[in-house]
Amino acid sequence: MEFNQDAKSAIERMVQAYGVKTKLALCEALGITASALANRQNRNAFPAEYVLKCALDTGASVRWLTYGHGDMFEQTVVSAPNALAVPSKKLLERQLHAGETLLLDKAFLPEDIKSPLVVIDGSTQYIATQAYDEVYDGTWLINIDGNISIREVVRIPGNRVNVSDNKHSFDCSINELEVIARITMKCMRM
Repeated sequence: MEFNQDAKSAIERMVQAYGVKTKLALCEALGITASALANRQNRNAFPAEYVLKCALDTGASVRWLTYGHGDMFEQTVVSAPNALAVPSKKLLERQLHAGETLLLDKAFLPEDIKSPLVVIDGSTQYIATQAYDEVYDGTWLINIDGNISIREVVRIPGNRVNVSDNKHSFDCSINELEVIARITMKCMRM
């Protein structure tokens, strides 16, 4: 295989390595636009930088991603065929900071989760989804006037929400909040 050929196969292998089902989900995992990936596939231009990012994120073999030879996860590397590469963010001083990409067992995650994110707040880790249809009752990662926090949100009439934490609560228009992700799981150290 030459590097200017067989881009489609490499893209399909990256979909497998990330453990996603669609090319759109692959784009989200890579942090690229769908048009950028489609352009590579249509021109049959080998996506070398995407392959390298995928290998670093998932632990998949560069040889397998590139040529399709060997095992997805080399025996010299910790094998994680049921793992999903999930980005993490650290919540420090009311701001989100980039964290490491974590490999999580797919069986641990909610079955229908799309665009997962791990939010680390001290000794508590939250599993969140950045893909949601609407804001409704539950726990959310939100930005209020530049301050990011995890809050309980309850939808009330008039396109408004009640936002609360352990100490305070207030009502506001849903448009006054920047909703970042919906929290689906909470993991705490004992």
